[in-house]
Parts: sequence; structure tokens; C-alpha cells
Amino acid sequence: MPIQTALYDYDLRTLEQQQALFEEKLAKGFPIIVATIEERVVGFGYYSEFRFREAYKFTVEHSVYVMPNEHGKGIGRLIMQSLIALAKKQKLHTMIAVIDSENQNSVAFHKQFDLLQWELLKKAVISLSDGCTL
Repeated sequence: MPIQTALYDYDLRTLEQQQALFEEKLAKGFPIIVATIEERVVGFGYYSEFRFREAYKFTVEHSVYVMPNEHGKGIGRLIMQSLIALAKKQKLHTMIAVIDSENQNSVAFHKQFDLLQWELLKKAVISLSDGCTL
């Protein structure tokens, strides 16, 4: 999925890299939700540890990605609803999304779940431009 500012990778991920990332999350007991239409991947979502300290063990960082040509069809909502339900089953208390401040579609998406309280982290990520505000 060619969405560099959503993924914050400098290069497009290969299928092998994405599969390795998913395998790592699954090995740690975290879910991967994959949405397909006619056997074509149109979106995915997952969560995993937010920080590696004991005090954060009930907090996860989540990500939801939907192919641009599939936006507005409810795919992201279904993925997010599934992630929330799974997090509750795992007794997790907080789900965090790190969103580029320019990605207003993602900001609006998260607001519909009443999950969004945020702070700005200026130039926290050096991007292809001068730096992004998260």
C-alpha cells in the first residue's frame, strides 16, 4: 500500500516486509485484521505495544489502512470496530493512534469513535519534507 506518510517508511514496503511485520505482531499475541474484496486486499489494521515499559502494558498503538480507492465504503470502520472489540477482550484500556496532523481524513475517522484526544508533536518525524507535526 503506497502510503508513505501513513506508514512513515522512506521506501515502499515489500510484501515480504509486510508479512514479517504481521508475523511479529501475531507472535506477540496481537491481532491483524485484513479486509478483502474478491480476494483482493483493500485494507488492514492491527495494534501492538505502545511502549516497552511495564506501566504501558494495557496501552496499545493501533493502525488502520484502507486503499485510497476504497475510502468511504465503511471498510476502515469495520476494521476499527473489530480492533476495539479485540482490545476489550484482551483487557486493554487505551488505544493510541499516531496521526500526521495534515491527515485530516484520519483525524475525522478517529473522531467518530470518540477516541481522539491529542497533542501535537512538532517535527517528531523527519519526512520527505522538513518534518511533520503529529
